[in-house]
Amino acid sequence: MNRCKDAGWAKVLHKKYQCRRQTKSSRQSRVWAAVEKGKVICDQGAKWTIGSHSSLRFWHDKWLNIGTLRSLVEGPLTSGEDNLMIKDVTANGSWDLHLLSVPLSPFILNAIQATTLRRVSVKEDQLSWISSTNVAQEFWRVAGCPPQVQASFSGGLVDWLQVNAHSPLRAVHKDYPWKCFFLFGVWNLWLQRNRKAFKQQEASLNLLQAVEMQVREFFYCVANQDEIRNKEILHVRWSKPGDGWLKLNTDGSFGGEGVNSGCGGLIRDSNGLWIRGFAKTVVVNSSLASEMWALREGLTLCLDLQPQAMEIKLDATAAISFLSGNSNTNGDLSGLVDDCRDLLLQLPQVRMLHCYREANSCADALARLGAAGDGGDSYFVTPPHSVIPLLNFDFMGKHRSRLGSPVCETSVVY
Repeated sequence: MNRCKDAGWAKVLHKKYQCRRQTKSSRQSRVWAAVEKGKVICDQGAKWTIGSHSSLRFWHDKWLNIGTLRSLVEGPLTSGEDNLMIKDVTANGSWDLHLLSVPLSPFILNAIQATTLRRVSVKEDQLSWISSTNVAQEFWRVAGCPPQVQASFSGGLVDWLQVNAHSPLRAVHKDYPWKCFFLFGVWNLWLQRNRKAFKQQEASLNLLQAVEMQVREFFYCVANQDEIRNKEILHVRWSKPGDGWLKLNTDGSFGGEGVNSGCGGLIRDSNGLWIRGFAKTVVVNSSLASEMWALREGLTLCLDLQPQAMEIKLDATAAISFLSGNSNTNGDLSGLVDDCRDLLLQLPQVRMLHCYREANSCADALARLGAAGDGGDSYFVTPPHSVIPLLNFDFMGKHRSRLGSPVCETSVVY
């Protein structure tokens, strides 16, 4: 009798164990299915950022936003060409594609040349996240993003968040701060992306309007109203550096994707006199990239002069925000940002400040000169004729007027 009773209990316990095991297995299967689906999404959205001593394969690793080169190019490769590494087609921080037997389309060639390489900083190859999807790009395009922070959308994730989430600017043609809309926008885009990935729900056609309603409700019911300022006429002029200091002004000229862009800059002494200048043609995919190119070229020129104290001014607040933080960047601009940081540390004394574009007209003219060039570099011991009137304007201390709000000067001291 006891044996039958024990056998009955054993069957019950075994059945409960089997049920628990099946439930656990089913739960693990769902989790694993989600992980596998997430892996596919991550693989599609990730790419490699090229390091200083890259071990990436030129044809087969995904280091371009548009996919692997081998998937974009048809036809056979010559013997040994299939095994080319990134380091085989670069030299002195520039692309050298003479080993390629396959002709590349202008679109692919521009994508390669717009990928910046490190010249000074040392860093390994790193995985990074490719820029937003077409839905997100269209959302941000019509969102009223202030021009001063638009360039940050080409930078790394951390810097992009910091620049926009702390921006004191208002959304263009809107009655609310940009930082409020940005944070609500990021959250809603993330929710929409998850719905698309895991529930196959299509993108909302009214996302912009929905976010604007959330922002206005928050701003007028919760946020502090003290941020509103009255605009006034500002008199802006270029100012000479202090005694014993040199001053570098740089600027970028972005012509658009697939179009030659330029960067330029000049160094003047404490009397406002020209010392050196440069203009360079570059292929980039954002205005911020052209600004960072200009700064890197300008800092390299500064080191050639071996100054004891250097003041740097540029009209790109996003560039200064990138360099003011200690965070590591692993986006498309990481090589430029890290190179600029390393070059700044090599100067004995340096301070970098933001200036209005009206006080940066000489550097702007040189950048436009670079964009109109034939793809080469130009270094000037004497100023080009087109820049001389602008130099004289600055030398005499004349000002230009602009409508705006007085703000504290953004600076970085190294």
